[in-house]
Amino acid sequence: MLFFVPCIVMVLVYVVDDPFRLYWSDENLYEQGSRKCCSNDAVRGIRWMNKYGDTMLYDSFILGSSRSDFYYVEDWKQYLSPNASCFHFNQSGDNLLGTLQRVRYLYKRFEKINNILIIMDGEYLVDMNPHKGPLFREPWQVTDEWDFLAFNAEFFCAFYSIDYQKQMWKESNPENELDYFYIPQYNELHKTGAEEALISNAEEYFARLPRDYQLYDRDEIEQLERPVIGEPQIAALNELHNIFQNEGTDYRIIISPLYNQKKLNPVDLEFLENLFGKEKVFDFSGKNAFTNNMDNYYECSHYRPQLCRQLLKICYD
Repeated sequence: MLFFVPCIVMVLVYVVDDPFRLYWSDENLYEQGSRKCCSNDAVRGIRWMNKYGDTMLYDSFILGSSRSDFYYVEDWKQYLSPNASCFHFNQSGDNLLGTLQRVRYLYKRFEKINNILIIMDGEYLVDMNPHKGPLFREPWQVTDEWDFLAFNAEFFCAFYSIDYQKQMWKESNPENELDYFYIPQYNELHKTGAEEALISNAEEYFARLPRDYQLYDRDEIEQLERPVIGEPQIAALNELHNIFQNEGTDYRIIISPLYNQKKLNPVDLEFLENLFGKEKVFDFSGKNAFTNNMDNYYECSHYRPQLCRQLLKICYD
C-alpha cells in the first residue's frame, strides 16, 4: 500500500498544478513568459471552442502548422460572407494526418462548415504518423475518445521529466521577449508593433535569432522537393476532398512560400490540382517574388502577415 502513496501524491500535484492548462482555469491558457500555460495549439483550440463555440457558432476554420499563424482571421474574413464566424484551429508541426483528424472532429461538432483554409507545404505532406509530445500531440477529442488515458499519461510523464523546465516550459527571459496580444475567440496570436519595429533593422533583428532560425544562403538553382504523395496521403486527401464536396464547403489550399525556396514536386502538385481543382490550390513554393524578398520573413521557418495578406488576395480575388 505504501508503494502507491508517492504515485497518488504525484498525480494530485500534477492535477492541482495543471501545468499544461488542460483541466481548470481558462486564465493563462496563453500567457507570455508563463511556465503554466497551454502551448499546444490544438488543445488550446478545443478549450476555447468549449467556451465560445455555442455563442460564436463557428463555421469557418484555418488549419495548418505554426506557419498558418499569421493568416489572421480578420484578414481572411474580408473574402467571406459578412456573417462568417472564424476560428484558427492549427497545430504546431501539423501534418496531413493531424489536419484530417481535426477536420473530422469539426464536422461532427458543428452543424455546418462553410469555409476551410488549409496551409501546407512539402514537409507537411511527408509525415503521416501521429505526433508525440505536449507541444505537438493532437487532443484526445480529435484522435479517439479511447485515447484519453494515453493522452493524459503523456502530459503527466512530460511534467515529471528531467527536461521539463529546461526545454519545454522554462521561465522566459523578459529581455528576450517581444510583446504580442492573444485573441481567445479566434485562438490566435498577434505580434504587435514591437517586433515589426525591430525587424525594420534587419541586421539587429536576425542577429538575435537562434542559430537554427537564422536566414541562410540559398541555392541559385531552384531545388525540387522529392515526390511524397503515396497511398497513405492519397487516402487522406481523398477523404478530405469527399468531406468538402459532400458538405458543400468552400475551401482553399495554400502551398507556403518557404524561405528555403524548395519547389513542391510537380507530381504532387498535379495530384492536388486534379483532386481539389486548380482554382482551389495555390502553389507559392520555390523561387518567386515572394520568397526572394527577405522582408517577408521573421526567420527561416515563418513568414509575416504582410505576405499572408498578399496570398489571400490572390486566392480569393
